[in-house]
Amino acid sequence: MIKNARRTNQIVEFIDKDHKVANEYYEFIDNDLSPEQLKRSLKRLIDEDPFFFDSYLILADIFYDEGRFNQFLRKIKEYITFL
Repeated sequence: MIKNARRTNQIVEFIDKDHKVANEYYEFIDNDLSPEQLKRSLKRLIDEDPFFFDSYLILADIFYDEGRFNQFLRKIKEYITFL
């Protein structure tokens, strides 16, 4: 486990807050959508809730699988700017 020496109380487990887009995200992740349909849906969810990390992660993974490494890195960096 990575520890931050400046923290007096270490975080045991990260539990994110509820996100209004989470249910919709899990619904279409479980469906058999084409990569293009999935990308459109994920981009819409990112617009709705830019703090829901899962959308960025899956979209970046699709870009990576397609060999679009610049878009992959851009999505990861885009999320990091919100933190």
